[in-house]
Amino acid sequence: MKTSLVLHVLAAAGVAGGVLHYGEAQAQAAARHYTIGEGQLGHALSEFAAVAGVQLMFDPLVLAGRTTGGLQGDYAVDEGFAVLLSGSGFEAIRAPGGEYVLRALPDTPRTQADGADADADVTALASITVAGAQSEGSAPNTGYTVTRTSSATKLDLAPKETPQSMTTFTAQQIQDQGLLALNEVLDQTPGITLVTAGVAGAGSQPIYSRTFPVTSVQMDGVMASTYILSGSANGDIGMQDSFLYERIDVIRGSNSLTGGAGDASASLNFVRKHPYADRHLSASLKYGSWNTRRGEFDFSTPINDRLRVRLAAALQKGDHWVDRVSSDRQAVSLIGELDVTASDRVSLGVTHFDYELKGASPHGIARYSEILDYTQDGRPYAQETEAVDRNFNNATPWSRTKRKYTNVFASWEHIFDNDWALKASFNYANNKDDKLYGEIGTTYYVPSADRASYAARRDDRENEVKAFDLHLKGSFELAGRQQDFVVGANYYAVHRKLHWGYASDSANNNAVIGGYSGQHKQMCSEEAFAALDNSREVYRPYAELIWGSLEAFEAHFDQQIQLRTETCEYKSGISIGEWNANGGNRAPTEWTVEGGYSGYQNLFDRQITTHTRTRQTGLYFASHLRPFERTHLILGGRWARDRQDDPYFTCSADAIQSIRNYCEGNYVSRAATPHRLEPKFLPYAGLIYEITPQINAYASYTTTYVRDINSNNTTNLATGEWLSPVRSITYEGGLKGAFFDDRLNVAASYFKMRQKDFPYQTYDASTSGTTDEGWRVYGWEFNIAGAITPNWNIAAGYVKQKQVVPSNAGEVLLGARDDFTASYRAPEKSFKLFTTYRLDKLTLGLGWRWQSSTQSAWIPTHKTQVEQQMMKQDAYHLVDLMARYQIDRNFSMQLNVNNVFDKVYYQHERSYISGAPRNVLLTLSYRL
Repeated sequence: MKTSLVLHVLAAAGVAGGVLHYGEAQAQAAARHYTIGEGQLGHALSEFAAVAGVQLMFDPLVLAGRTTGGLQGDYAVDEGFAVLLSGSGFEAIRAPGGEYVLRALPDTPRTQADGADADADVTALASITVAGAQSEGSAPNTGYTVTRTSSATKLDLAPKETPQSMTTFTAQQIQDQGLLALNEVLDQTPGITLVTAGVAGAGSQPIYSRTFPVTSVQMDGVMASTYILSGSANGDIGMQDSFLYERIDVIRGSNSLTGGAGDASASLNFVRKHPYADRHLSASLKYGSWNTRRGEFDFSTPINDRLRVRLAAALQKGDHWVDRVSSDRQAVSLIGELDVTASDRVSLGVTHFDYELKGASPHGIARYSEILDYTQDGRPYAQETEAVDRNFNNATPWSRTKRKYTNVFASWEHIFDNDWALKASFNYANNKDDKLYGEIGTTYYVPSADRASYAARRDDRENEVKAFDLHLKGSFELAGRQQDFVVGANYYAVHRKLHWGYASDSANNNAVIGGYSGQHKQMCSEEAFAALDNSREVYRPYAELIWGSLEAFEAHFDQQIQLRTETCEYKSGISIGEWNANGGNRAPTEWTVEGGYSGYQNLFDRQITTHTRTRQTGLYFASHLRPFERTHLILGGRWARDRQDDPYFTCSADAIQSIRNYCEGNYVSRAATPHRLEPKFLPYAGLIYEITPQINAYASYTTTYVRDINSNNTTNLATGEWLSPVRSITYEGGLKGAFFDDRLNVAASYFKMRQKDFPYQTYDASTSGTTDEGWRVYGWEFNIAGAITPNWNIAAGYVKQKQVVPSNAGEVLLGARDDFTASYRAPEKSFKLFTTYRLDKLTLGLGWRWQSSTQSAWIPTHKTQVEQQMMKQDAYHLVDLMARYQIDRNFSMQLNVNNVFDKVYYQHERSYISGAPRNVLLTLSYRL
């Protein structure tokens, strides 16, 4: 078997490692115009096949050192291959499957790398290609989809054979749209919603799918905690640079089979930039709005016939549409692959991401202010906050966020003689997030009273993650048909470190503004003070009778006037006018501890670290069975087990006594009883029926489970016993199609999710526990991705979904009741589109995003219609444009214009943090 033979998918919508070709009639269509310069023969053939829209298979080592004079003019496919290969000793011939392969002409010298007899015929080559086809990359993917993926089941399945709704976001689409960070990529992905309460990167940015937070992550198909992508929690997984990844697979719904624990939202598989089989070089310089400057470099090359390496790096600096905000980030990926033997391959790599954001707040100005008054029976009332300008900065200049993420990974794969494969993979990550900020207006912001809340804090966290996967995969014949099977085990361990003991400032965050409104305003009016003076005169004749003496009488009324004056003059928070005058430059918080505890605290010196360790293990299997003609069964499941130890503490040498008590064990806490989830089987089942060779019907039953060990819903309130984790079951069905020789994938699906073992909390031990009537979500989706023609790429998706709140009588309303987020509601309808069309040297692109209105699940004190409008984001749509001009064979210029109509919209229903205004990004690219 030729292990060195590689498959090049070189077409306008080609997929890395996939088998794509248009039909013979298309391949032999009328002549096209080509402008291919002289240079390396392998690169010229790749470029020609990409423009021609055909698949070409060859071993790049065979062509090493060979050059061509290029191709200029109009040629049919066979004619173009003949010109490029003239004098090389090779010819391109068409195999029975429609793909092209290279064949040595008689008397052509053969290299040792060929590893096969000179008389190997086309049929043998074609069969080897099919057996060795992989889902990842022998050449760059220039399209918007893939032909095969194992992200959902560990089995190599075509998208139309995967019984779940899925989306693939390729590196080509990332480059076409000019997306620089993972959060930007995910924000453009159909069915995904991001929630941003402050400047992106300064705080958390939770990611949602099917109305639930995304908490399931894979790295190169290896199950890993979301902490492998951040130093904080689930809300920070989108902060990394997008240039580190070849593609992102989004598997929507329940998926514990490959994703492990998580909500019934989505599982994300981040595929890194592994080396290509032959040499590829790309570099770009970018400049955009707000002084954004960026450089990218991506180089993959074979060192010899056994070793390949790939280096990708990105550097970026820039400002922001919010005043005084700037950022600096670097990302690098280095991965090597070594063919130790003809049957063994070892891969080793590292990625590093370094990011600093200066002058930004993790929270925006509150969209309403709750002001304490006596008009509503002593309760606060809500007042809408006047919208601030998009460039208004509510953070201190010394606010900053630092992120350092390092991931080291390795894998070993062995191919047995029967083509079964055994693969072991390991990931290690050390990630640090350190957020320091001072901010105003996040609780209340009342310019008419010149008052706003102020808070200063530091959130300093670190995570260490170890993830391991071992699986055996292969095929066998049963009942005259091929059956595929995979079995494996996976494990990850997370060591979370929360550094704390810093000073903080959040005093006076209840809006008390004397004499500002309501009864306060009446109480502090001139008439109210005049009434006090009038009462003094009315009661003066009875002073001695009631108060005992005239002096006591006068003292009483003087005290009443003094208290009334103090109340009317008191204003909580800080002055907005002073903040603006000083450019937000309020000094960092620091203070000396009193009351029997000596010590000093500030925002810069750590005093204590809380350590938490979590582990998850599982055994899994999956099978692709073909019991009947045109019928496919995907059956599998995972036995899951996890454990979390009670936290322990380490203190600095100068920690104050109240903090040292934690490290010395002198504090009240739950007994050290580590939580364990005993093995639980989570099934996965799918049925696919081939209606036509292009269209399949499918139905699936998938499961997952989730438990936040730090939530107050993990134990029974009445008994204190551990509750079972919440199980989410997703039913899904629909139609999937692959057209134009699998270049275009289309899917329409209906889904329904219900939760079992949902916390049913009461204070009665006989009734408190769990129920099978938890959250429910249902809806339908439509997705299309790939190439309609060799020149026309498209990626689009529409989602309509509805979330049904649990309505169990007697439930104690805890965190799980309120959408697990305390406020956010996903849009019920959304549509996302991006498409490009190539006109010779010019490529034009259009993006359009629309979502329906969103309403916060948390409404201010009094749920009037007026106050609900304060917490609502109306429906909006955004339009993006792209144009790229191919200057010559190597250089191109691209312009992206985002939010063309400069739409003002907000990314969170509770704060005034706007989405990006109109912005542009200009890119000069070089490809060898």
